Amino acid sequence: LQNMLNILEYSKTSLKDAQKYYDTHYYYSAANSAFVTLINLNTINEIITTPSILGDSSTAFKIMLNNLNNKIKITENRSNLCSLDSMEWCIGAKQRLTWAQIKYSDIMDKNYKGSGLTKINDYSYALAWLDISNDFLDISNKNSDIKFVEAPDFKEIAQTNIIDVENKADRKSVV
Repeated sequence: LQNMLNILEYSKTSLKDAQKYYDTHYYYSAANSAFVTLINLNTINEIITTPSILGDSSTAFKIMLNNLNNKIKITENRSNLCSLDSMEWCIGAKQRLTWAQIKYSDIMDKNYKGSGLTKINDYSYALAWLDISNDFLDISNKNSDIKFVEAPDFKEIAQTNIIDVENKADRKSVV
């Protein structure tokens, strides 16, 4: 209970920081502080709603993890087709998806050493990263008449663009 109260107090501070950063036009910092607040409040909400999830062999938590894994698979499938016109959103989505997968893998690791509270917090991070990944994919795929490409092709496209930029930079440095 004391740990949850500490998280709640930290969340109040983090939310105030988010507002301060927003007011001073530091939007990325504001979003980050708000994101951390969301994670912490979700962690507390999950524990209050289903206290048994703190247990080592919690059936409720196993169900939550199974649902999370299913959501990860759905997002992986969604991220296989991305718009060429919105490549940066697709890459951002895949990055957040990877962060969600890492948190999920950490929780599932047999050698996981986190407490019940840490476990729920890691779950909350994974879920939030997954939500953001899907938001980015929604932005990327909002225009139905754009050309889509399989995600593995992004590597080739990105490498070609990098080589073009390097060639242009080399020409300017030679001149």
